[in-house]
Parts: sequence; structure tokens; C-alpha cells
Amino acid sequence: MNGERFEEANSFKYVGTIIFRNGEGTAEVLIRNAMVVAIFARLQYTLDMFLSLL
Repeated sequence: MNGERFEEANSFKYVGTIIFRNGEGTAEVLIRNAMVVAIFARLQYTLDMFLSLL
């Protein structure tokens, strides 16, 4: 980016999971993301129900 060179890595940490160059670890990240989406959907539903009572 902007002419800068980046160091090539064999692994990196994302959302608390180590992701390897071969893609190992990505399934765990996808599962975590799906769990977060489900939690936020429940929170949104709860908030909507609360606000409808006002």
C-alpha cells in the first residue's frame, strides 16, 4: 500500500484465533462470527420489544 512493503507471515491472530497460511483456523473464526451475529439479532429483538412498550 502506498509503495510500502509488507512482511509475509505464516500465521496471524484474528478474533483470538491463530490463522495459518493454509487457511487452518478459519472455520473457528466463521463459527465465532455466526455466534456474534445471532447474539446481536437477539439483542436487537429484545431492544425492539422494549421500545415498543414505551
